[in-house]
Amino acid sequence: MGRPDRWPGLFLAVTVLVLRGCGPLAGPPRPGAGVPTFVGVMRSACSPWDGQALQIDLIPPDSHGPIDSVSISLWGTGFPTGPIVKSITNREWGPGEWCPKGGPSFQAAQGTVWMDGVAGGQALVGSFRLKALSGDRLVGTFRVGEDRQTPVFCG
Repeated sequence: MGRPDRWPGLFLAVTVLVLRGCGPLAGPPRPGAGVPTFVGVMRSACSPWDGQALQIDLIPPDSHGPIDSVSISLWGTGFPTGPIVKSITNREWGPGEWCPKGGPSFQAAQGTVWMDGVAGGQALVGSFRLKALSGDRLVGTFRVGEDRQTPVFCG
């Protein structure tokens, strides 16, 4: 059956593999091979209950890629001043969707958005993992500028 002194090491290895595969525990995606970096703009918006929200609209830097656009609404969030993590499973953000070229859009049923803070008009850097009800997934990183030109009044 195996040597008893190997069981703790085997248990640790299996635990690490299981935890690495879990969505929320996986951590933010990093730029690199197979992870697209989107560009776009973030602006103030309103949540369904007329509270503040942050709208992030993204496009891929390569117009020949498989995705036309990504849109994420973060409810109850203004322009970030420090790092934040928002998860769709605990209703901290609203609709997230992406539009593949030549196909229907996907509404995110699960997902997480990670963002570094932004200071004084600098670009905000972040990443996301989205999963639709169909099981389709989209993972990416982003760099967005602020659009504070259009005032938004909620309520």
